[in-house]
Amino acid sequence: MSEKDNEAAPPYPANTKAKGWRFELDYEAIQQSDTWALADEVPMDQPALLMMWLTAWSQIPCGSFPDNEAVIRAKCKIPPTDWARVRDILLRGWWRASDGRLYHPTITQRVLDMLGKKDAEKSRKAEWRRRREAEEKLSAANSAAQGKGVDPRGYEYEGIHSAEMSHGTDMGLTPDRHGTDDTGTGTGTGTGTGLDSSNPPPSREGGVDNLSHGTDAGLTGTAAGRVCRAMKACGLADVNPSNQKLRTLLAAGATEAEFVDAATRAARAQAGFGYALTIVANERKRAADLASAIHHGPLPNKQEAIEIRNKAVGAAWLAKQGVTP
Repeated sequence: MSEKDNEAAPPYPANTKAKGWRFELDYEAIQQSDTWALADEVPMDQPALLMMWLTAWSQIPCGSFPDNEAVIRAKCKIPPTDWARVRDILLRGWWRASDGRLYHPTITQRVLDMLGKKDAEKSRKAEWRRRREAEEKLSAANSAAQGKGVDPRGYEYEGIHSAEMSHGTDMGLTPDRHGTDDTGTGTGTGTGTGLDSSNPPPSREGGVDNLSHGTDAGLTGTAAGRVCRAMKACGLADVNPSNQKLRTLLAAGATEAEFVDAATRAARAQAGFGYALTIVANERKRAADLASAIHHGPLPNKQEAIEIRNKAVGAAWLAKQGVTP
């Protein structure tokens, strides 16, 4: 049996690196170390020991040295004239593994502690990613079931491709057609200018809107049409003046500027018309909530506020006692 066969295996893989992990010194353990006490009797031995430990920590594998005294001396920046004086203290406790490198029990334990913490951190991150993916799948399933989506900023919006419109065209817009009729023969002379009883939206056959394509027809005659025209100019191709949410928002007083701002944000998010309408609705809900939470009228001074609060507390106490003021 060769001498190498009697050597122990390395304590950890050959590619182990510190990768910026700090080498922490346990001062109390160092003080109890026999090697540290012996090094105190030799000039410059203790600083040389510290340098050797720090240098070993940055090696690959971490915490080891090649079994070559000249290389160890050079890596630790120890002058050749001083090596004979310090070598016995510096090499005390180091042992040779079957990979031909030297390891020290104390530093080896630090490396194993580091690897254990790294593995725990990897497991924690993997578990976090697993939970997040599961939550995203559940959220996507719920959104799909409700016909809605959620963008990264938290806006919940209706599906972009709703039954009211087709894809990638101006289908779904009220017509202001010139040169076509409802039969698509190219002989009509209709001049309708919006949504009214005399010019209703075109019919659908087989689930597809029977509309002319590639024009802005019907986007000028009504408030809804003008808003849709402005939103289309921001990059939304699926606008629809007959959308009920749009009409509800207009009836509530939403302005063209609000829709343009929402359309710009929707286009930036690569979303669509329904998403933009939801932005407007959410902004208006937040404004309404804020308005209801703001005090109306002059603010009471400090004394008036105290009296109002005391009166309210007194009334509540009397009510609890069953006394009617």
